[in-house]
Amino acid sequence: MAKFRLSSVDNTNFDTPQQMYDDYKNRTIDSIFNYQSDMIDLYLKEEKNTKDIALELPTGTGKTLIGLLIGEFRRRKYKEKILYLCPNNQLVNQTVKHAVEEYGIKATAFLGKSRNYAPADKSAYFSAETIAITSYNGLFNSNPFFTDADIIIFDDAHSGESYVASNWTVTVDKAKDKELYFSLADNFKTYLEQEIYERMLNPASMSDYYWIDMIPNIRLVNQAHFIIKIFNDYITRNPETEVQYAWSMVQNHINACNIFISCEEIVIRPFIPPTLDFSPFKNAKQRIYMSATLGKSGELERAFGVPAIKKLPMVKDWENKTIGRRFFMFPLASFSEERVEEVLLKMILKVNRSLII
Repeated sequence: MAKFRLSSVDNTNFDTPQQMYDDYKNRTIDSIFNYQSDMIDLYLKEEKNTKDIALELPTGTGKTLIGLLIGEFRRRKYKEKILYLCPNNQLVNQTVKHAVEEYGIKATAFLGKSRNYAPADKSAYFSAETIAITSYNGLFNSNPFFTDADIIIFDDAHSGESYVASNWTVTVDKAKDKELYFSLADNFKTYLEQEIYERMLNPASMSDYYWIDMIPNIRLVNQAHFIIKIFNDYITRNPETEVQYAWSMVQNHINACNIFISCEEIVIRPFIPPTLDFSPFKNAKQRIYMSATLGKSGELERAFGVPAIKKLPMVKDWENKTIGRRFFMFPLASFSEERVEEVLLKMILKVNRSLII
């Protein structure tokens, strides 16, 4: 008689992530702090009615555990596909290690090319049997594997702007696309100062290699069609160029982009990334942003291209469980050496902990 291996069924007899975690036997972190539990409670009050929600969690507050518990709760309770994003591969591996070894949470790293993902790992993600953890670039690329995540959790969201925008950023490398670089530079010459134009083409000192500038947007209004023609002609002659995909994403929206110039590359990047035209991001049931600093001027909304994000306030007592926010001072930038000691002594009296180098 043939034997069939039946997949295990997760117990869903819990109402909150805290109740779920209390039942985990293979964890080394015994319990969560009160302020972590309070933040999860705040999230649960908003989860059903909020598309974009942000949790402000300063450095050292254990935001990784909070994010993973929320993801694990939704994975087990609602059988949702959870995608957890980190800024880089090192943090992906670190997060998976914490999830599996310390919290007892099912998590899998997805790194490298999607064609090399293990079939068992892909199956586990699609059947909501594990949390998929990858880098921002694992989602924001020309051919993402994760096209249908139900919940997307952005760790360190405050540092995600460049990773998100990269999907719509055209980078013309002077070494790789020399012809295109010089053609664009010749176009810019008509409305650049001669000194800047010469700096692009013929850097004269080491400082030129650290120089960067931006084309004034007002001067691009009547130049967009010339820039489009330069790109399209070049891509027609060089169909294998790496700029082709990114250019296809922005070519009809040049007036909504900034153009940055240097002696080594030209970068075209939208003011606001059009993420709501990107279905893997747009179609998620909910997007959760975890950040040490949310800001109050719409920085997070602008970075992720969404109109509004519900921001949950920091809960009480987190200050007692964290290394807190860091404030860097460089006294010699403003004071003479004679006054530095006086300044440092006054500063030490105002804080609980300080490090002087």
